[in-house]
Amino acid sequence: MKQSALLPCLMALSLLALCAGCAPADVPASGEEAAAVQAPRGPFFGLTPGETPQLPAGGWLSSSLDEYNAVFSSGGDAFFYTADTPLRSFLMATYMSPDGTWSPPAALPFSDPEQPEYDPFLSFDDRRLYFSSRRPADAVSEVELRRGRPMGRPTSHVWYADRTDDGGWAEPVVIPLTGRGDYYTSLTREGDLLFNVWSEGNIYRARPDGAGGHTPELVPEPISGGPREVGDPYISPDGDFMIFRGYGEDSLGRGDLFISFFVDGSWTPRQNLGEPINSARHEMCPWVSADGKWFTFSSGRFEQGFYREGGPTLEELVETHHSADNSQLNLYVMSAAFIERMRPE
Repeated sequence: MKQSALLPCLMALSLLALCAGCAPADVPASGEEAAAVQAPRGPFFGLTPGETPQLPAGGWLSSSLDEYNAVFSSGGDAFFYTADTPLRSFLMATYMSPDGTWSPPAALPFSDPEQPEYDPFLSFDDRRLYFSSRRPADAVSEVELRRGRPMGRPTSHVWYADRTDDGGWAEPVVIPLTGRGDYYTSLTREGDLLFNVWSEGNIYRARPDGAGGHTPELVPEPISGGPREVGDPYISPDGDFMIFRGYGEDSLGRGDLFISFFVDGSWTPRQNLGEPINSARHEMCPWVSADGKWFTFSSGRFEQGFYREGGPTLEELVETHHSADNSQLNLYVMSAAFIERMRPE
């Protein structure tokens, strides 16, 4: 999950921009207006995965908000992600209609009305959506107390919601894990859950315990347990590689994406994914489709940014801040072919 807050002055600029209605025409905000102008068509938004990161649907989903945690359904006919506002984050979804058009993105109907929710991840049959949330969870209070976390402000837990036969969603169910703030789930075919605990900067693997629960285990070094904070773990269905967010002297910017392979019973030293995936800005939230074709991630990179020759005017600052090109996170899509090129021989 992205853990940052907008500066009060930027919030003021956002309000000015909303009043002025000055979003640039070439970077539309998401919603009905964008859908009417540039709504995509076809599975996977009609995209072909290429070697260069691209905004999905030509920027149709991009807005002045943070967008991250993008996952497609296996058939490319549903898309889930997180949209972050100054007050809270929302689980968003858009669906392809039988005629190939896509619905305007909207928050999922089971969203908690008060607590932030983020980090969607689909099961391999597309029937279960995992996510993280600070919604109250009575079922985990005993776990939190037993593991030494003082009760009070709701902490983040991993949840799931199942699809119903009529196409709706069942009530979410919590998965008790560490009780210390659990984020960002991915899944192996054997049912192991990968997630991270940001209070520690570590990644955990939770194996099914045979009784309906999971037993969390720290993923050992060189992934976790060292001085460098790691999180946002994506693990492959077969458990043979992991892509995750990391920090440190081997980063190109504030935070980068790294890959490690499971070889001969241990994880290889992490490799920076490099350009054009990583940049001087912040990259996070990796995901790879189960068929190994698609890669999505989030980046705060600028395309043009705030800078103008001679310095921007206040009007230009407001206009840029209200656009998608304001250093807030945007979603990017590309081919996942680079993984095999990086795999050890």
